[in-house]
Amino acid sequence: MNKTIGKTQKKLDLVSMSDEDYRMYEMREMAHYDEITLKYTATQKGIEKGIISVAHNMKKANVPLKDISKFTKLPIEKIEKL
Repeated sequence: MNKTIGKTQKKLDLVSMSDEDYRMYEMREMAHYDEITLKYTATQKGIEKGIISVAHNMKKANVPLKDISKFTKLPIEKIEKL
């Protein structure tokens, strides 16, 4: 089945659902997107923690703050607080 027919069939299925079935469909869709958002947020927080850890180690190794900022994209003010 090509994509256009598949999309059209999905729309037809949605408009032919009962109110209760449609509410359940919406709830599943919202839960799915909530899960995607949570995973994305967790990934971003993990990346941020990794960058901060690298910056901290660079600072301990006496790498100039300007260079740490250049490589990590962290502001110098934040690096100074590490």
